[in-house]
Amino acid sequence: MRCLTSLLFAFSLGCGDIGLVRFDSGGIGLSELGVDPEGDLRFGRVSPSISKSALEQLVLYSAGDNTLAIVDVYLDESTSGAYSVRDDLPLPIRLEPGREFPVEIRFSPFAVGTFAGELVVLYDNGTAEGESVRVPIRGEGCQDPDETGGCVD
Repeated sequence: MRCLTSLLFAFSLGCGDIGLVRFDSGGIGLSELGVDPEGDLRFGRVSPSISKSALEQLVLYSAGDNTLAIVDVYLDESTSGAYSVRDDLPLPIRLEPGREFPVEIRFSPFAVGTFAGELVVLYDNGTAEGESVRVPIRGEGCQDPDETGGCVD
């Protein structure tokens, strides 16, 4: 039976080993997680003086011929509070080849300046330890919005 590690008490422990939970993805062999778009997720410039926020979608998919399980999707603890991910994602979720799982990330800058961070996706790659993908995210809070809420150069 394939098992997957899951973060259980990582933040409450503070240090040491992370609590692990077994999860059977139902797949056979190693699986690879695909992410679209690849590379950094850039939100551009958004004014903190308006109530609008920027929304970007990241699509996760099984990039191989095997089913994989996405166990957790979260923002790295070093990520600024300007980003958010829905906390009611239906996780864990099994992704068969050809299936996709969209994840929305919201950018709401609270000040002028650059905001950076990472979105972390923990998934079952067919090993007992599991695997994670880290997606850098970046956005900028700007001054003087125009009538659409965009930033004036």
